[in-house]
Amino acid sequence: MITVTICVGSSCSVRGSDEFADALEREIEKRGLGDRIRLVGAFCMEQCSKGISVKVDDQQYREVHFLEAASFFEREILPRLNREESS
Repeated sequence: MITVTICVGSSCSVRGSDEFADALEREIEKRGLGDRIRLVGAFCMEQCSKGISVKVDDQQYREVHFLEAASFFEREILPRLNREESS
């Protein structure tokens, strides 16, 4: 299972972390991957100066924009699922 942690602290929330989380949830549901991806929130990931902070398992991403959720999913999450399958 892949864990995606999204900062929902005030700075990231103002920058659209709730919308980012909603968009990721739609991607997960659309692809029927709810049993393989877990979305969680964190109140501060101490990287909030420029954009939303997101962590996929142990890899942290900064300066993520909420409108990039679908492309982030394709670029960062799907490849991990494929690697997980082939292991």
